[in-house]
Amino acid sequence: MVFTIEAKATHTLHRINELLEHSKGLSHKKREGLKACAERYNSILKADVPQALQGLKKGNYKFAEEGSFDAATEAMSCEDEFSSCKSASPISEMNSLVHDVSIVAASIVQIMLSN
Repeated sequence: MVFTIEAKATHTLHRINELLEHSKGLSHKKREGLKACAERYNSILKADVPQALQGLKKGNYKFAEEGSFDAATEAMSCEDEFSSCKSASPISEMNSLVHDVSIVAASIVQIMLSN
């Protein structure tokens, strides 16, 4: 599941970068929101996913759970960047997918912790 988080977050970051490259039609708020989201997804890929993987490899399941949960939080924080825009986030479905996959991963690790 952590590799799924990584794959979905990578796909989302690529989409964010595509939108930023072709951002002429986007409002200033949406461009700024996408830039903030790019930072959040970089954090998922450079900090949260490696933390979760390292925790799993070393048997430190609490560490793995935190990394997975942090990825979910970052995805929803990205979505919140667009709360002041009049229209929805251009990556709303992707944010939800990354969030949901991350929550599933964290839940699996919680089960591992309880056993």
